[in-house]
Amino acid sequence: MIRNKLNNFDVGTLNYFITRAFLTGFLFNALLNLIRQDSWIIPILGIIIGIIFTLLIIYIFNYKPNLNFAEKLTSLFNRKLGSILTIIFCIFCFFMCTLTYLNLNNFIHGQYLSKTPTIAISIVCIIAIFYTLTKGLNTIAKTGNILFYIAMILFFISFLGLLPFIKIENLKPFFTSKPNNYIESLNCFYSFNIVPMLFLTILPKDKINNPKLKKTLILSFLLSSFTMFIVMFSTLASFGYELTSLYKYPEFHVLKNISLMGLEARIESILIIQCIFDFFMFVVLTIYFIANSIRSISNYKNINLLYGVLCILLVILTNYFSRYNVYLDDFALKYVKIPVLIFSIVFISIICIKIKSNKKNKTN
Repeated sequence: MIRNKLNNFDVGTLNYFITRAFLTGFLFNALLNLIRQDSWIIPILGIIIGIIFTLLIIYIFNYKPNLNFAEKLTSLFNRKLGSILTIIFCIFCFFMCTLTYLNLNNFIHGQYLSKTPTIAISIVCIIAIFYTLTKGLNTIAKTGNILFYIAMILFFISFLGLLPFIKIENLKPFFTSKPNNYIESLNCFYSFNIVPMLFLTILPKDKINNPKLKKTLILSFLLSSFTMFIVMFSTLASFGYELTSLYKYPEFHVLKNISLMGLEARIESILIIQCIFDFFMFVVLTIYFIANSIRSISNYKNINLLYGVLCILLVILTNYFSRYNVYLDDFALKYVKIPVLIFSIVFISIICIKIKSNKKNKTN
């Protein structure tokens, strides 16, 4: 039986994946540079910020629940200004999508297919992404559900396998960084792992069966934060800061310690697939967000053509920027988090203030 609506679990799994997408290759490396062996504490401290942000997302969801994000903007403002704001946000969304897809290609190339050109990896991945998109939102949600169950199994196997190697001494000394470094680390967590929740607003609330979005988003975000905490804690407690900082993807290399039923050869390559799921679902949802936003403000009917154009553009851009991979981490750490912080706060503040103003005018 084909469902006409999503359920709360569908939304929760999507939220889980998109809030984890920047952990591998971006967030963990940034935190190691900023607060070293204390990196594991940031997902815990960031929970308060995440809950506050979730409440703002719910506030936007509740405004005209039959509309998606782009339609809400054109409803709040006039059509011209709403369309301009939608385009600006779509550009921001595509920028985040490009960073994630570039990281996906680099991860697969570096850890699995080192002799395969990145352009070939990019094309194969984008075909899978395009196919998923063309099947519609229900298929995207079902894909997320299946990947979520697999990811949870792999996560618990990974954690249990690393327990014998965890040594608290490797985390000492505690809290040796400057206060400014912790604030900057929380900014990284907010910019890369909390802000993407805004992309879920492309889903009209009335397309969700018996929506309990506040509970769903908070619980899925808590689960996401918990798994990120476990990943950082287990890696640092097993390797220590000095060894962890030597690797581009330390959460991958630490899994080489695990032996499963006597199988030691490349078991980490299976366990780390959960990170690829994060990348994949993030790219799928962001392209879905952009294409459906464009359709909302332009009334363009052929959504599959929009998916195709965006996928082709994504492959072209990632292939071009792949030549600058050596600068990618420094660029993300130094030049991305502050603009994302400012843009997201200003953008959400404008929307929430306008919603409040519209509600006040109606009551008057």
